[in-house]
Amino acid sequence: MAAKLITSLVEGEQPVEELYGTWRTGYRADTDQGTLEILQLALDLTGFCYELQLNDVGNTADLREFVRSKLVKSSYQETGVFGKTANHKRIFQLLEMMIAREYQELLLDNIWLNYFVRVLIAFCESNEDECKMVGGYLSTLVLVNMVYVRNQLGNHRQGRISPDDDDETSPGDTEQQLRYVHKVCNMMLRNVEGSSSYKITLPIISELICRTLEAYPMECIIENCMLDVLTAFLQHRNCKMFQTVAICLRNLLNTDIHKEEVSNRVAKYFLGVPEKRFTQSMFTYKSCEKVCMEVIVSIQRQNYGKAVFDEAVVEKLRQQMFHADHVIRTYAIDFHVGTLCSPDDTDNGKNLEILQHILKLYVRYEHRTDLLSALITDLWQLEFFDDWDMVFKLLEEETARKDNHFMMYSVVHVINQCFALLMNDLDQKAGSQPRLLGLLRDFMQGYPSILQKCSSYEHAYMILLQSAEATFHERIKQYNINVDQYYDGLFAVLEEVAHSGRNFIMLNKNLAVIRGYWNIIMDVEQLWAELLQHYTNELFETRTKINSRNIGKCRELCEQYADCVTRLTAFLELDLDVKSHLPTLRNIVFNDYRLLDKMELSSEQKAMFYRLYKCLFQVIIKAMQADLHTAAGKETF
Repeated sequence: MAAKLITSLVEGEQPVEELYGTWRTGYRADTDQGTLEILQLALDLTGFCYELQLNDVGNTADLREFVRSKLVKSSYQETGVFGKTANHKRIFQLLEMMIAREYQELLLDNIWLNYFVRVLIAFCESNEDECKMVGGYLSTLVLVNMVYVRNQLGNHRQGRISPDDDDETSPGDTEQQLRYVHKVCNMMLRNVEGSSSYKITLPIISELICRTLEAYPMECIIENCMLDVLTAFLQHRNCKMFQTVAICLRNLLNTDIHKEEVSNRVAKYFLGVPEKRFTQSMFTYKSCEKVCMEVIVSIQRQNYGKAVFDEAVVEKLRQQMFHADHVIRTYAIDFHVGTLCSPDDTDNGKNLEILQHILKLYVRYEHRTDLLSALITDLWQLEFFDDWDMVFKLLEEETARKDNHFMMYSVVHVINQCFALLMNDLDQKAGSQPRLLGLLRDFMQGYPSILQKCSSYEHAYMILLQSAEATFHERIKQYNINVDQYYDGLFAVLEEVAHSGRNFIMLNKNLAVIRGYWNIIMDVEQLWAELLQHYTNELFETRTKINSRNIGKCRELCEQYADCVTRLTAFLELDLDVKSHLPTLRNIVFNDYRLLDKMELSSEQKAMFYRLYKCLFQVIIKAMQADLHTAAGKETF
């Protein structure tokens, strides 16, 4: 009869309901035989082939000796029970019917359960993996069903105040039953904690325990803290188990689902033992990152304004702001902000601190620029950039430093992107138009000044020029904003750099921005002509200072000459229409070509001269083509 129970559960097709009914009838008729049947099921699940006898079952000490000297020395045959989900479901259903369905009957006659509990304790204290694994598994099934019983008894106890309650069970009986259930739960909980390391059963056990914690948080967390079992789970490496635990923690921390008392207790528990192990596993199992970040953010929200996690962990979690996944970035932003300020914090200086932390992480760990861009976009959509003073102030601070230009370039990138996002929102009419227009006015007021401060840093200046390009003019113009003061300030900077710049790429970019306004601002055509005249005169005046006595000997003069060549070349590569200046330039450049070696220029300076030489040839060819075209037109006429 004993062998038939596991055979019927694992191999048979008989409904579990019928199996339970048969066992229940047999147990009522013969308690000893019914008890042996359920105990034999536990033995058979281990794979050891031993027919249990009544004299094998005594007190707990006898059971330990029985497992050690008889059970584990019997023949062994792999059962394969845990390889199929259907087997687990049928075993769970049977114990659920035996314990939870008729719990009042069970509490009046708990002989079989007492023996079953003692057998499971003996299994879990065994040195044999097969026994410990089955002991931990079955202890879990008993535990989750006894928690249900505890819940029902608790409801019954609270219901005693109802005048309609005609149950004859006395309050004293209920309290006694609760103590018994509590004792069984604690014993089974210890079994689970000590026998949960097996890869086959760990996902099953963790899922059942987590489901129970969520279903009965008051019984499991407030009245009888069972959270430590999660710590036992987290000691093992198993992705499915870890995801189950993470989802459980997330749900328990959700105050929309559970009482605040529950979420507070869970948060306090988390910050004790499992925090480090949890975060380590989070970075190991990438598929669990989202739910893990939800857990982290929920805990941080209970501790706004301070970092409650280990410093190294905080650093890693903040780096999640550079994650490719938008949802994870959003959680990481929430976490980062939560470590520095509270929701009602109105100190604008906090935003500056938040941004500084972000950019320092970007620089320190060399995150990809596209991920920084994605992060800035997220922050923009959250209306984090509510004024330009913050980023302009940060850039001004960085321009005053001499040791971290990469940080400065990062701030410039932020400014450019925010301006592009601002213009896009205005075009799309996204968000509050008065707020966006206010941001646009603030930008136009502060941009020329900050551009001028960047002019000493060639690369940063060139990047920042993106926001000054003429393509934005028509888009700005439609909002009826007075641009005169903005352009006065902008062109003052552009003209200054055009006159004093020494880097070819920077000059060329600067001049390209000026020329972009050719058909927009009337004064630009005049400015352009003045720049050409200035560059030509500058080259001529500098060249006249060079003679046979000082050529190649005066380093300062050579540098001035090279700068003149650089500025003129940057201009000519944008505009070859310099016919009126051709004779002067041709005489200087062609003559200097023969004297180039004597000038003692660097290789880069010589290369720039050759570039000017090439441009001049193009000017000559263009002039000749124009003359030929004119001549051909006259002949035709």
